[in-house]
Amino acid sequence: MNAAIDKEAVKRNVDMLGLASRYVKLAKVGNVYQGLCPFHSEDTPSFTVYPETQSFHCFGCDVGGDQLKFFGLIENVDSFPEILARLSKGIVCTPQLDHRVPRKPEVKPKPVPGKDVLEMYKQAYEMSRTALLKDTGAEAEGVRRYLAGRGFSIEDLEKLRIGAYLPKHREYFRNNYGKEIVEKSGLVSYGKGYNYRIIFPHYNSEGIIVGFAFRLTIEGPDHDGKPFRKYKFTPLYNKDYPFNIYFAAPSIKKTGEVVIVEGHLDALALISMGLENVVCLGGHSLNREHIAHCVKYGAKSFLLWMDNDDPGMKGAMKAVRLVLLENKVMILVVSCSYNDVGEINKETDREKRKKIIDASLKAASFGPVWLGKIMMLGIGDREKLRILEEGKEIYSQIIDSIQKRQFLKSLARGAGLKLVELERIFSGKSQERKPVQRGDMKRVLLLRLNAMIKQEVDYPQMLRFLEDYYRASRKKMTPELKELVVRLIKLIRNYEIEAFTNYIACNLPEVAVVGRK
Repeated sequence: MNAAIDKEAVKRNVDMLGLASRYVKLAKVGNVYQGLCPFHSEDTPSFTVYPETQSFHCFGCDVGGDQLKFFGLIENVDSFPEILARLSKGIVCTPQLDHRVPRKPEVKPKPVPGKDVLEMYKQAYEMSRTALLKDTGAEAEGVRRYLAGRGFSIEDLEKLRIGAYLPKHREYFRNNYGKEIVEKSGLVSYGKGYNYRIIFPHYNSEGIIVGFAFRLTIEGPDHDGKPFRKYKFTPLYNKDYPFNIYFAAPSIKKTGEVVIVEGHLDALALISMGLENVVCLGGHSLNREHIAHCVKYGAKSFLLWMDNDDPGMKGAMKAVRLVLLENKVMILVVSCSYNDVGEINKETDREKRKKIIDASLKAASFGPVWLGKIMMLGIGDREKLRILEEGKEIYSQIIDSIQKRQFLKSLARGAGLKLVELERIFSGKSQERKPVQRGDMKRVLLLRLNAMIKQEVDYPQMLRFLEDYYRASRKKMTPELKELVVRLIKLIRNYEIEAFTNYIACNLPEVAVVGRK
């Protein structure tokens, strides 16, 4: 029978950077390495390797972990023993990598609609605009009634760039254009799109309509009995180009700020209240292309206003982490008691709406501080170690020194630690600055072992620590301390774990016993 393979020994011998570099082309960015994720399709690098913590994380598909997790995913191996067996055969070296600042990755230009389709889009918008403002039929009235319920007045509709795209408009394109070009345009959905009656034109950097987002206004299942999604998009709609950025650009350049919201109606709600520097992600996650477009138009501060629910919170956390990689911009997070901007827009008193919006924007939290606070919110002792490890990864990748410091302070506060303590933990430095007196060595050792037990450190790792400690310190040890260390080593070697933990607990000072406050 083969001896069991030591997981920690395998991880020590397999360098995360070297392993990942066998499968992914990586380039150095600050203290980390980045490349295109091997687990999902992307044009800009989201896959990040952290040499300091021997881990990886992709901000695109949210997959992350250690060397074992990466190898299992990349080689499609589900068996943990098999992963250990294969990695134990000797992937130990780090290949030579380019340590220079990487060039911007080559991005393939996204396809754009042809001239004939662009002409159809222009015509569709003009038709829908006339229907929204002037059509007296029941279907157009239904769209206006729906928008009124979302807080938009007739005066708002006259200012905002939206339309009522009705079944008769779809029939017009179906009857007057060939099926091939109609399918390319996405203006006819062949029986599954008549509930999508609000259209939001998507303009490119030249002010040309290059696509539409369609919004559901009537609930109900489609022809297959499945519920409709809230939004549909024309086939070549570029989701990496923020909605409304063409019109927001002058204000972004003037103020240096961009307000980023999730939904199209959220953006229109803010625009109707006089904000001009608003863009929308269309329900998608913030990515590097969104950031690049906003920076191009002069954004130095990002005000992120996500929905006040779990998906919105997760999206905001992911967005803050991503922006912290960019030294060019500052990010702030807007918090509000309302579910989203759309809920604020339902307030009948417009002056009250404006006050709520202004107050929310003025009270926005500095992104690194907000992230540290949210990460530690409601976390118990068992989860604290995992969150701090995640925090260490984030801390190592923040380029800007001010944001780095603020994140650390917020995380320390949430974890109930002094800033200097967390700083030493993250830097890997010893927490004892002064030489330890012989009389204190026993107490320091017991405290260290107690902390390792609380952090659920593997016992083989504790054994190695004690053996290394004995070799390095035996000349300075008192006979009593030598006897203690030898005793503890024997207990772990004999796998008398309960006796080991009980001994630590019984011999600690009162304030340090596991589980005591």
